[in-house]
Amino acid sequence: MRARTWERAAATAVLVALALVHGAAADLASEVDFDHELVATAAEQMDDFTDAFAANDDVMAVTRANGKCFIKVLGSDSLHDWVNNMSFIKGSIAGLRCRVGGQVKLPEDKCRSWRSAGIGMRGFIESFNQLRFEMLRQMRKKCDLARDNVVVVGHSRGGAIAQTAAAVLFLDEIVPSPRLALVTFGSPRVLESTLSDAVHDKFTQIRLINEEDPVPSTPPAWLAYKHFGRMYCRDCGYPMERDEPKLAFNIFEVSDHYLVSYQAWLTSSLAKKEARAAAAHQAETVALIL
Repeated sequence: MRARTWERAAATAVLVALALVHGAAADLASEVDFDHELVATAAEQMDDFTDAFAANDDVMAVTRANGKCFIKVLGSDSLHDWVNNMSFIKGSIAGLRCRVGGQVKLPEDKCRSWRSAGIGMRGFIESFNQLRFEMLRQMRKKCDLARDNVVVVGHSRGGAIAQTAAAVLFLDEIVPSPRLALVTFGSPRVLESTLSDAVHDKFTQIRLINEEDPVPSTPPAWLAYKHFGRMYCRDCGYPMERDEPKLAFNIFEVSDHYLVSYQAWLTSSLAKKEARAAAAHQAETVALIL
């Protein structure tokens, strides 16, 4: 009798564990899987702007944590502040390699002119052009560039500047592609199509869109700007393609664009992933006992 009771209890535990696995998987069915740990850490880092520096009201900071070097760019939650002043005119992205000799140099290294990294939207890249020297100084000061993984993170127009920074770090061979990652939240397009094609999928590139956030649909693709990297979205309804969204479903859904909305999504998503892993472990443990 006791043996049968134990067997029934064990079988019930297996069914419960399997139900938990199925339920957690169902919760995640609408979300394409990505590196949740990397993205969650990147989102957390957006709360730390120690020793920040700025250009044109755009704020950047470089910090180091757990063997990773984080470059963060803070965007504005007020769409009107930057959309009203956004220029669709193209401009040259200043790189970090000196025209003479081709070495990576700062102004104090006796360089007076730098090579262009390509073309981007002037309304965003002007800030990067002014921030890039201090970015490199802080990276050299705080990070171990020979060993650290470098994660470039940005939200909103900060995401556009982050894209530009990651592209320059890759193209100027400052950080090798296996150690470079880009994570953006609600970022607009910034790179001209040719440059975007040149860096697409060359290193880890995670582009997140929260529901009906309208910002990633700007500037219009017909102006020859293009997104790069893998797009991941929550309940957005857009085709899972590189340069989506072409047109926002709702240009007035501003709350979906807030950084806190992205952080809430990622907190929930990570919790579901952990629940699924715990349920799977429980099912395996019970199966071994049986």
